Amino acid sequence: IEYSKQVDVLYIHHEPDFLVRLASDVTLVLEVKGFEDNQTKAKHDAAKRWVMAVNNWGQLGKWDFHVCRNPLLLGKELTYILRSSASPSFTRAGDRRSQPAISIFT
Repeated sequence: IEYSKQVDVLYIHHEPDFLVRLASDVTLVLEVKGFEDNQTKAKHDAAKRWVMAVNNWGQLGKWDFHVCRNPLLLGKELTYILRSSASPSFTRAGDRRSQPAISIFT
């Protein structure tokens, strides 16, 4: 995943910190940042627009974007996001899938 955003005359190239696949089949673009400056805000704005465009296109599944400001809270934040995006995951036979709730790709 990569995207670019024009800021004045410069383009910002950005690769997210993590892609997280939730059990609800949502792919989360996850950034872990403490301080937000203008360049970071521009990257996050570009990521939000990219996610909206990909979701409107509909060919790559459902995507979401999240910025974690405190890594100590990441587990709780991911649990909240998972619950917010969760729909029951069932196989065709109706049995629950035995898969982890979260898979992280770096």
